[in-house]
Amino acid sequence: MPRTTIAPIDIPGAYADADVVAGWTASDVGNKNQYPWTGREVLELRNAGVTTRACVLTSALDSQNRTNDVAISLLSGQHRVCPFIGPRSAEGWVQADGYVYFEGPHIEAEWRVLRLPAAF
Repeated sequence: MPRTTIAPIDIPGAYADADVVAGWTASDVGNKNQYPWTGREVLELRNAGVTTRACVLTSALDSQNRTNDVAISLLSGQHRVCPFIGPRSAEGWVQADGYVYFEGPHIEAEWRVLRLPAAF
């Protein structure tokens, strides 16, 4: 099965007339997850459960021919912004198909992808 794509949540620009609900998506444990990369995304993750969870970001070959998947451990109720993949820079994380891959071990490991306005 293909990975489950998490659609980025577009953050409104400076003169928006409405706010945006930024909900969470549970990990697809069987198929894993991905999101399309444009250079304006921020990946957030949280543990909605009571057990510590380790989520994995899948690396891609970088300009130095390195790969190194990274596990991020989340305590119960913890929320983190992914420190490795940020706006404008994702070398070593964007796959050949233009997506960023990640996975959680349980549906309590949740994700959201915020996309900054095009003028960013």
